[in-house]
Amino acid sequence: MGSPVCFIINKPSVGGAEIFLLNLGKYMSKEFDCHIIFLFPGGEMLDKFRESGCKVHCLSFTWNPLGFLKQFKLLRAKIQEIKPEVVHTWLYISDLIGGTAASFEKVSRIFWSIRQSNISFSQNKLHTFLFIRLCGLLSNHIPHKIISCSNVAMMNHVNFAFYNKSKIEVIPNGYKTEELMFSDSARAALRSELNCTSKIKLVGIIGRYDIQKGFDNFIDVSSYINVANENCLFVFIGSGCDISNHELVGQIEAKLSSEKYLLLGQRSDMKNVMCGLDLLLVTSRGEAFPNVLAEAMCYGLPVVTTNVGEIPIILDGICKIYNPGQNREMADAAIQILDFTDEEKATFSEKLRERIHQRYEFEDVMKRFRNTYLLTSNQS
Repeated sequence: MGSPVCFIINKPSVGGAEIFLLNLGKYMSKEFDCHIIFLFPGGEMLDKFRESGCKVHCLSFTWNPLGFLKQFKLLRAKIQEIKPEVVHTWLYISDLIGGTAASFEKVSRIFWSIRQSNISFSQNKLHTFLFIRLCGLLSNHIPHKIISCSNVAMMNHVNFAFYNKSKIEVIPNGYKTEELMFSDSARAALRSELNCTSKIKLVGIIGRYDIQKGFDNFIDVSSYINVANENCLFVFIGSGCDISNHELVGQIEAKLSSEKYLLLGQRSDMKNVMCGLDLLLVTSRGEAFPNVLAEAMCYGLPVVTTNVGEIPIILDGICKIYNPGQNREMADAAIQILDFTDEEKATFSEKLRERIHQRYEFEDVMKRFRNTYLLTSNQS
């Protein structure tokens, strides 16, 4: 077993950063003695992380001052026990807490992460905005390197949060295209579950319920599509996309009748979802490197998306992209795609899939992480 590497993240929730870390941990554990520390309790993916080949450690941080100090002491003790050569923290809270603890324990290689691009006050919760600014101030002192998944995210953090640009390296997300492939049986499984006939067009949004994801824009776009194509059904998938979310339900029912939408909540069968949908709408106000878009492209699922984060580079001119709020224009593009012939759809799908295969293959990206850890180690 190789030298110890320790990842620190908030908790094992279902999200783009967490899923990517899970895959990174699986890959790195083949060569390194990998540990993952979760700072906060809860999270739906804990069992998956325990099966990843990494050693998992769970803390119970709280914002109560005494409880926080107790957990911070336990975090330092755990780092002392692991004796990692590399500590890589994910998300702002973990960058600050985990990075500080690793610095106190004199870990020689500390990595931070940048996983989002829109860091404006209006598009973030107050505590997130404050953590971003605090991390920016400390970026000169705590991390030895900061890994950003997006060029746009890097520049936004440099220009508006005062991150140290000289420490940032951009490494995109990576995907196993040989596994993420369209399947007729997966498509049939979702559509059978939802009692959809072949003439029904499923238009979906996938993501946690958050202002950054632009659910209000998705609903607005859907209302325009619904007028033009009465055979569409609009599907909401992700954490918070269920009937208990009264705020979301209220927004939807102001624009769509109850028989025109489905709230499916968090799903574990994403292959069925990606194959069962006819169109994915990405209406985000802010993304760094959106996993959901890239995974949809792997499956050849047609997409209409906003122009945020790394999306222009990911798509590389395959289709037009839109500014957040250009809802009527996005609806027009969606209507056109939903009317594609089988041949037109096949051509579009192949272009999407080939782009990911050429630029974002999983193995290539994992090697970049590995080499970055080793190179930084050699320079220390």
